[in-house]
Amino acid sequence: SKVMKIITLISGLLAISVLFSCQKQPSARFEIDYIDTTDYSVSVVHLINNSLDADNYEWKATGSIMVYSFAENPTFTYVKSMDSQGFFTGAATLNTITLTAYSKKRKKKDEYSRTVTIY
Repeated sequence: SKVMKIITLISGLLAISVLFSCQKQPSARFEIDYIDTTDYSVSVVHLINNSLDADNYEWKATGSIMVYSFAENPTFTYVKSMDSQGFFTGAATLNTITLTAYSKKRKKKDEYSRTVTIY
């Protein structure tokens, strides 16, 4: 019947609409590639982004000179600890690096944090 054809058509259009509007949930992950300590005054943390199903990235690094980055694989620079006389102490500081990974059009997101020790 004509009514059944219309219902079938509407159902099909809704299914197609849902199919195209679905986006995968991103999974934010990263690892520390290496920490460059060759400069006596700073440590540079190099990161590798291992996120899945993500198109945009937002990084926040506490204690870093540059706190935010939108690069896929950023670096963050940390000034080493100094005493009151301006000498580098070699004391460790704990800093948190957080990655927020976004899906296309930033409709979905996932967040992942790690603590990094800077000497």
